[in-house]
Amino acid sequence: MKTLDGCITQLKKYLASKSLKFFAKTYFKHYCENSFAPFHLELFDYLTEITMQRGRQLAIAAPRGNAKSSIISLFYVLWCICFGHEKCIILFSSTRQQSERLLAHIKKEISSNEELKRDFPEVCEPPNPRWRNDEIITKNGINVVSSSFENEIRGYRYEEHRPGLIILDDVEAVESVRSQDQREKIYEWFQKVVLNLGSEQTNYIIAGTILHYDSLLAKLISEEDFPGWDKHLYKSVIRFSDRQDLWDRWEQIYRAKESYHGKGGPEAAKNFFEENKWHMLSGIKVLWPSRETYYDLMVMRAKKGTLSFESEKQNEPKDTSGLSVDMNKVVYWDDRYPTLEELQQFLGSRIVVLGTCDPSIGKSQKSDYSAIVTVFLDKSNNDIYVIDADVGRWKVNTLIERILLHHKNRRYIVFGYENNAAQEWLGEFIKKSSKLIPIEPITNLKQKEARIAKLIVYIELGKVKLSKRLGELLRELNHYPNASHDDALDALAMAIDLAESYPQYGIEKMKGIFDEIKNRGSSKKHKGIISYGGHPFDDPFGLFKV
Repeated sequence: MKTLDGCITQLKKYLASKSLKFFAKTYFKHYCENSFAPFHLELFDYLTEITMQRGRQLAIAAPRGNAKSSIISLFYVLWCICFGHEKCIILFSSTRQQSERLLAHIKKEISSNEELKRDFPEVCEPPNPRWRNDEIITKNGINVVSSSFENEIRGYRYEEHRPGLIILDDVEAVESVRSQDQREKIYEWFQKVVLNLGSEQTNYIIAGTILHYDSLLAKLISEEDFPGWDKHLYKSVIRFSDRQDLWDRWEQIYRAKESYHGKGGPEAAKNFFEENKWHMLSGIKVLWPSRETYYDLMVMRAKKGTLSFESEKQNEPKDTSGLSVDMNKVVYWDDRYPTLEELQQFLGSRIVVLGTCDPSIGKSQKSDYSAIVTVFLDKSNNDIYVIDADVGRWKVNTLIERILLHHKNRRYIVFGYENNAAQEWLGEFIKKSSKLIPIEPITNLKQKEARIAKLIVYIELGKVKLSKRLGELLRELNHYPNASHDDALDALAMAIDLAESYPQYGIEKMKGIFDEIKNRGSSKKHKGIISYGGHPFDDPFGLFKV
């Protein structure tokens, strides 16, 4: 007659056999301090699915520190051992030491996890037939081998069994992906050695973080290469904040380049965040919120830098061997003029304030961001100073409100907007919302890549001067052309075109712009335009005498 404890154990084992998640939560509580994220549940499902089928290939790109190794190389391997799903398993990692470390974690759980030992004595009770640093055979006859790119392992068999499960866990290291020669060697090793170790029934799993755009994992994840593989890519930040402008200011405070209530640094930045939390977290979505909050991730990006963050946390490594812009050639106007007031004082009456908008709605692009850019044009030499780059995900009403706010603060002489195809609506919305903004539709005849290439030349020549406060724009520039979005760059490229055409506008062109404004409202309001906000518009052609 079975005891109550025996019945409970039998039920636990039955439920664990049906659910990898239940197995993990039941026997590895010491690993599961944080609640599982949705992507962890997806991993459990993928792994269970391929186990019940055969001959599957699974590629997982996930951020560092998100438990992919714990789930795949520990929980899943032990699940396969305890329930006899595989007879022969090979674990690959970047080095022999690292692969042996993965095996050591498995050995430790088998030998010292009391709950696992109690419920699975047929697996855990010593002695085990083989118990080496690089290979074990468990009591129930499961063979697990650790290896790496460094080791020669061809034609491996355990008794009559060829490997049924081959796992490559972080098989690429930062050092190895830097060299093209090394990347090619790993790729050749994978194709000639690893893929020939198994049979048609073998399941392959490769999991890691994309450390280089030309790495093995990057190729496996890409849509073009390796058809037939199940491919899944995860990012720590699934959706960035709608208020990137506030985060740009937060970063300046965090770096003590700007003060908040008279202080700068991490503590002041935290206070700024707490007082603006609702706005700063608008629209955000992160991969594992119980482990890494959005604030945690932004601190990480500020500390480690964009290059590291994009690779380690976003699986978007940058091609640093062929940057589209030499960041060493970027001229920052705030190196010479620390405040906007000092820049305005230097430029004096030479300032022409221009703005542009690259709206998201209607674009068939990889992002749904809109961007509003403000520049100062120096009439004396046509140098351009970038003042604002406001980027975010906004509904139409919010986008219009932000344009009006920027106009109120900057008093645009001309505001250009992209009116290609589905963007024509923006001009009509602005006209209905304000009788004050002098708008100019811009029809982009060149491809976006050509416009941004021209912008980069101007930046490297020092004709376009940036500000160190332009966090999002600088990130796009630093990561171009592999950035997740480039809306601020596109809007700035339009501002360059607008600035170039401004000196050739002539009297008739300027009259046309201001007459169009006049037609939106009464003559009384029209006169108010010239002294809107107590400051006269720049009137280079002497069209208005007030």
